[in-house]
Amino acid sequence: MNFVSILDQLKKKGIKPGLSRTIATLKDLDNPHEAYENIHVAGTNGKGTTTALIANILKESDFRTGLYTSPELLEFNDRIKVDGQPIETQYIEHFFDKYEKMLFKNEVTHFEAVTCLAFDYFRHKNIDYAVLETGMGGRFDATNVVSPRVFSITRISTDHQEFLGDSILQIAGEKAGIIKANRIGAIGKQIPKVLELLENVGNKKKAKLFYAPDNIDIQIEDLQGNRQLLNIQYDNINLKKVRFNLPGDFQIDNLQTALQTVSLTEEVDSPEDIRRGIENTVLKGRLELISNDPHVYYDVGHNPQAIQTVLNNLQKIYPEHKIKVVIALKKGKDYKKIGNLLKQSSADIYTFPINKAEYYDSDKLYNYWKNEHPGLRLGRMQKLGNIKNNNSGKEDVIWLITGTHGLASYVYEIF
Repeated sequence: MNFVSILDQLKKKGIKPGLSRTIATLKDLDNPHEAYENIHVAGTNGKGTTTALIANILKESDFRTGLYTSPELLEFNDRIKVDGQPIETQYIEHFFDKYEKMLFKNEVTHFEAVTCLAFDYFRHKNIDYAVLETGMGGRFDATNVVSPRVFSITRISTDHQEFLGDSILQIAGEKAGIIKANRIGAIGKQIPKVLELLENVGNKKKAKLFYAPDNIDIQIEDLQGNRQLLNIQYDNINLKKVRFNLPGDFQIDNLQTALQTVSLTEEVDSPEDIRRGIENTVLKGRLELISNDPHVYYDVGHNPQAIQTVLNNLQKIYPEHKIKVVIALKKGKDYKKIGNLLKQSSADIYTFPINKAEYYDSDKLYNYWKNEHPGLRLGRMQKLGNIKNNNSGKEDVIWLITGTHGLASYVYEIF
């Protein structure tokens, strides 16, 4: 059986919180996750950017670095990288061919199996550091089997409520599960009650927390549609005119968190290594400018705060322009709250169909938002090519395609 078929079978098991299956499987693999240092990153928004920045800075500092993220945009292999290079398909096939029976015996889920694959591959590649992004929560996430050199928590908001809890404090409590006793960690920008909760958990576990916004000073010198020019100062680091290829002030929050995390390793102190790590970070699907004529951005944000933040930043960058949004959403996302914020944004909204069972029907979204928000300027978009064909040269319009990683294949086919 090929690895795609195995993963499809495991995916049918759904999401089952808990660490016992992962621990048992890693024991059968002779605990590969203990062969290198780990940096563990949780949060709701910004994990992908933060982990990429950490990994790139470590790489530029001559540490052999693994990066584990999810989900992928296009290729499964992109979930697992060493020094920026995706895992080889041959290694994936070898892993699942060798351990198929063991994986099914241990009744692992899809995410747990892929996590164990990542740990095993990182040991095989003899890395120095693994930078690990939690899949969803923290406490019962499959990645939470590590004893990290440093842990890191990015901005927390509401998402995955069916698994993590209805309130932001319940969700924060789950994310705080990665805080380990007597360890050190970086905390990204948080609302006060979430920060208080994280600090309380840290105190109980005698973990030392560093609040990145208090320690990492970043000033924007210039802001353009596809990059920012930054001045950065912290500890003994003083960097001027750093090119940051990720627009949006929310990305400044993620950069602060990444820099705080790296500083806590106490192994990176070269300003030029840090500069190269930042300037070489380019991420698809994070307020990514994918077309200049017309201006089109793609962002994978899929919860209310992420979508609202991206809209606010586009309006800040282009205060005189009209914003038009094409959106698709996975089932389970808070479409009611998202519809309300879209109405407040004054943008034109177009629902887009992804004809897969795990996505909301675009016509049902359209009809719900039309009935609940009669003032919302609403339409349907059947093909993304319509943006390109009908709007060339209209520089007063900015398009945003957003709502899910699942739009990537449609986006990159056209743009």
